[in-house]
Formats: sequence, C-alpha cells, structure tokens
Amino acid sequence: MLKVRFFGLLGNKNMPIKKPREQVADAEALFDLARTLVTSVRSHILMLDFDAEEITDTDKNISTMFQILKKEKRVKLENLVLNRKCFAQTIENLFALSFLVKDGRAVILVVENGSHFLSPRNGPAARLVMSGEVKYNHFVFRLDFADWELMKKVVPEGDELMPNRVIMASPVFTEANKPDKTH
Repeated sequence: MLKVRFFGLLGNKNMPIKKPREQVADAEALFDLARTLVTSVRSHILMLDFDAEEITDTDKNISTMFQILKKEKRVKLENLVLNRKCFAQTIENLFALSFLVKDGRAVILVVENGSHFLSPRNGPAARLVMSGEVKYNHFVFRLDFADWELMKKVVPEGDELMPNRVIMASPVFTEANKPDKTH
C-alpha cells in the first residue's frame, strides 16, 4: 500500500512527532525541491516576456483541479495528482494542489485505513483574508521517482483525473539541436 506522510497544519495539531530525523530530512528535501523550482521559474521568467495579466500554466492547473474536485466531490489524492505518463506533471499537480489547500479551497481527509481523500471547499471570504483572520494550511508531500512508480501500480489505469498536458518543445530540443548519432 502506498504510504504518504503529511506534516504541518493538517487536521489534528496534537499529533505526536514519531520520526523527527526523518521529518527533518523530508523538510530539507522539500526545501531543496522548492529552491530548484524557484531557480527554474526565475530562469523562465528571464527568457519570457510575461504580460502581467497572462494566466500561467499553474493557474490553469489549479483551476482544472478545482473543477474536478467540484464535480467529483471526493477523490483519492493519488487519483487526482497522478500523471502516469509524466513524473514532472505529477509533481506539478502536487504543486497546484498545495495552492488549493493553502487557500482553503480543498481539504485533505485521512480515513482510518490511511487513505487520503480530497474534497472541495469554498474559499474564505475576502474580508477575512484582508483582516488576517484566515489561517492558511500547508502540507509537505514527499514523492520521489520510486514512489511515483508505486503510485502508478496502485491507481488503476484510466482512473487518473487530471488531464495529461502537452508540453511544447524548447528550442534546445528541436531537430537542429539533436546530437549527431553517426559519430
């Protein structure tokens, strides 16, 4: 069975810390992943001329995910985030989910057998956000390539909920830049 570890402000705040070293290692890994993501985003921003009102791919993923949650009402976490064709898109789906949870638009429910379910929520009222009364929730999700391979075995093929996204090739990977295999 796929086991997922969540840390932070999820549900029961009185959960005892069982493996502090492992949790610190997971937090450090998340920090490294976040730093890599920030570096990647910064390099893309330098290469692209963004219009301030342009909707980003992340915004589209968040919207798509929320529409799926509204339609389905309750889904297994792995069915929502898994993209069996692309590990990177699975990570992007987790990233989109983190915004929905942080903004209070999705809730993660852990049932007795350890399965994680997601349900939509109405976001907080703007006045509560402006007043600072809103408490934001965060979660840490550790997922490496081996976990992704396991997740692909747990979720029946065709039960993935997020659509596969077509990634436009960077000029670096065009025919003219492919290595010559004749040598």
